[in-house]
Amino acid sequence: MDAGMSPEMQNHINRLRASWASEPSLETRMRNELKRFVDETQLLPGRLMNIGQDRFHNMHVSSDRTERPIPPISRISDQDLSSWKTRGLQRRWSIDVNTSNNDGRWEEPLAMPVTQNVDGTYPQISAQPSLQGPLYEKYVPRSTTNDDLKCLELANSSLSDPAFHAITQNGDPGWFHDETIDVGFEMLERVLECKKHRLALSNIYYATDLFKIGHWSLAQDEAGPDMQEAFPPQHLDASAKTKFDNKDFLIFPINDGFANGLIDPDDNRPWHSQLLRFRTEGRIKSGSGGHHWSVMIVDCRSPVLRGHYLDSTHRTVDHDSLNQHAAKYLLHGLQILLNEGNYRYTGVELYVDDNAPLQGRHNSNRRLDGNGACGPFVYLIAKEFSQYIVECHEDNAPIDLYLPAHFANRLQWDSARTRRAIQNLVNRELRTRRYLAGATWWMDENTGLKRPGWQSWLRAHQLPEDWFWDAYEGGTGMGVWFEKAE
Repeated sequence: MDAGMSPEMQNHINRLRASWASEPSLETRMRNELKRFVDETQLLPGRLMNIGQDRFHNMHVSSDRTERPIPPISRISDQDLSSWKTRGLQRRWSIDVNTSNNDGRWEEPLAMPVTQNVDGTYPQISAQPSLQGPLYEKYVPRSTTNDDLKCLELANSSLSDPAFHAITQNGDPGWFHDETIDVGFEMLERVLECKKHRLALSNIYYATDLFKIGHWSLAQDEAGPDMQEAFPPQHLDASAKTKFDNKDFLIFPINDGFANGLIDPDDNRPWHSQLLRFRTEGRIKSGSGGHHWSVMIVDCRSPVLRGHYLDSTHRTVDHDSLNQHAAKYLLHGLQILLNEGNYRYTGVELYVDDNAPLQGRHNSNRRLDGNGACGPFVYLIAKEFSQYIVECHEDNAPIDLYLPAHFANRLQWDSARTRRAIQNLVNRELRTRRYLAGATWWMDENTGLKRPGWQSWLRAHQLPEDWFWDAYEGGTGMGVWFEKAE
C-alpha cells in the first residue's frame, strides 16, 4: 500500500490503473479521469456578474477582448482541453461548486450561481454523476459542540465541525462563526489567485485589530493634549502590513462585536465619543459576541482611502449604525497601518451603497434564515466583488465598485444556495486532497500511523500553501498525482 493512503483510496487507484491498461497515452488517461472528476466535483465555468458595467458573462475572453462562448462541462472535447491555452483565452469560472452525494445524486439545492443570463436562462448542469464510493462522500460533522474537531484546515485558517454544521442550518443556529468567514475568504483568495491581481481579503483578527487602532487614534485626537499620556503607542501588526501592502483593493468583514473587545477594566483611556454613545446605551457589552455581519471593499488607488460599505439590513438615513461606525474606525486604522510604509494617504471616505440586497426583502430564503442571513450575505458579496475585480484586472478594464440600480432584484439572492455553495466548496477541497494525496488533514500526524498531511504533499511537489487545483488546467495537479501513482 502507498504510504499515507487509506485502503479505500488504494483500491480506487488500483481500479484506475487497471482501466489504464488499454490506454496508450498518459495524456489520454489524465483527460479521461479529469472529465470524470470534474463531473463529480465541479467548478462551474462562467456566469460572472460584471457589477460595474451591469452585464453577465458566460464566456472566455481572449487577449484581444473578443468574446467567445465556452461549452458546457458535459460537452468538453479533447480539442477544447488542448486548445484553450494556445488560443490565448482566459477562463472565467464561478466559485460556486456542485458536488454529488456518494450515492450518485446531486446535492439539493444545486449550487448554481445566483445570477441569470440576460436572456433569463440558467447555467447548464452536466449529466447525472456516475462515480460512487469513498472519494465522493459528503463531509458529516462528528460533533456540533466540540470546537477541537476540525473539518478543514488551511494555511491560515481552519473550520471546526460545529462551524461547518452551522453553515448547514438556517436562522440563529446558522449564525456564521468567525472561522467561517476566515475560511470562506481564504478559499476565495486561493481560487481567484488574488495576490496576482493586487487584491486581498482580510481575516477577522486583522479587521478587529485595525478597528481598535482606528478607534484609539481618533479617541486620542479627541481627548486633547492633557490626556496624551493615557494613550501608549499602538502596535501595528507586521503580517497585516505585508498582506495589505501594494494592493489596489481590500475586502474586510465587519461585525458590531468588534467594539466589545475594547472593554477592559484596567484600561482607563477615554473612548471616542461616537462609540461611547453606543456603550452608554448598553449596546456594547464585555464578553458579548456580535449580532450582525456586513462587509466593506476598500479602494486603495487614490490618496484618499475609499471604503465601499454594504449591509444587508441597515439603510439609516444618517448612516448611524454600530457596524457602519466600525467600518469607519477600521478605515482610519488601515490608513495608519499603510502610512507606516511608503504610502501617504491623506484621509478616508466611507460610502454606503444603498443598492445592496436586503436580507428581509430580497433574500428568497428570508422566511427560514431570518437574521442568520447576514453571514451568507458577506460571503456572497465578497465573492461577487472578488470575481469582478479579478476579471477586470485581467482584461485591463476599468473597475467601478458602485452597484447598478436594481442589482438587488437581479441578483436573485438565496441564502440557502449560498450556504450550500460554501459547503460544496469545502467538500471539493476535501475530495481534491483525498484524490491527489490520500490525506485531508493539514499537518502531519504526530500519533498513531503518523501519516503525512496535505501541507507535506504540497511541499513534496514544490507547490505553495495557497495552491488551488484547477481541474481545467489539468497538468500541474494531475501530472504530479499521476507521476506519484505511476
